[in-house]
Amino acid sequence: MLLYSHPHYSCKDACLAFHEGLWHIFFSAFDEERSVVAKVTSPDLKHFSELEILFDGQEQGWIGMCSPDLARSEDGWVLVFNSWGMKTGAPNALHVSCSTDLIHWSPAERLAPNLAQEDRVIDGALAWTGSGWMLACKWWRQLRFAHTPSLEGPWDWVEEAGAQLLDAESGEDNGYKHENFQILFLDGRWVLLSTDYVPGQLHHHPWLYELIGDPANPHSWMRWHQGRRLQVEAEAWNHLDPDNAAALWDHRDQDGHFYLIYGGKDEQRLHDFNGSASAEKAWPRGWNRLGLARSSDLITWHTSPEPSHQTGNV
Repeated sequence: MLLYSHPHYSCKDACLAFHEGLWHIFFSAFDEERSVVAKVTSPDLKHFSELEILFDGQEQGWIGMCSPDLARSEDGWVLVFNSWGMKTGAPNALHVSCSTDLIHWSPAERLAPNLAQEDRVIDGALAWTGSGWMLACKWWRQLRFAHTPSLEGPWDWVEEAGAQLLDAESGEDNGYKHENFQILFLDGRWVLLSTDYVPGQLHHHPWLYELIGDPANPHSWMRWHQGRRLQVEAEAWNHLDPDNAAALWDHRDQDGHFYLIYGGKDEQRLHDFNGSASAEKAWPRGWNRLGLARSSDLITWHTSPEPSHQTGNV
């Protein structure tokens, strides 16, 4: 179902959490010049607060911030996102902010600067394993993992090569490119949610993978199997790009369901929202809006769940 839209922003790369009776939704918001990490809250997924800009990167000279991912820490929450730096001459880099209540956030700081240095790193996802942090990110065009005992680092790459994501049926690499990650611990196992796509094709779909080996061994995080697409039905509002950059929330203790939030678009305002692309290379994202589906088993997804749809701020 169509969950949330904003007339002045293309909204995608969302993640969500339910905490103390309130839904918190974080996402990238693109206008014609910049991208920001934005947030809205809702008591019922029907009525939404005004859009709040959390991080825009202007003071630091970045074109913008985008692609937030939310993770639990030992004593709160961690939000990781990345900057765009094409106009400053600096590569895209990861940043992090911490919160104890999902409302008040610490100033953004560079995450794992010793890893990236002058390399382009985006789409970070963090997971606290009990003994340290694991980081998934898109390093140039590869999915790579890094680990550290604390967020302050230093961080170490697990291996030099990219991670392997294996198809459930063939057991072989499925040939897709991967981006926009989320790491979760579900029912005693670590899973990776990835947005998978074929270069040059418009559709980007969520795929879920399971960790193969011992999670205590960092090298195990380089191989994931049982990969399968989360099949979310396209609707009229998102038939052109139905379920891009998705994120999961396990709400089973409340109502027995998982919730999947994702971006989508149709032909409306398809050439708008250039975002952080430079004037020399226009890259309109179209009018992305946020959708929601739910499932009790991560297999069958319902796009018309209760609570019923109502857009926000339109």
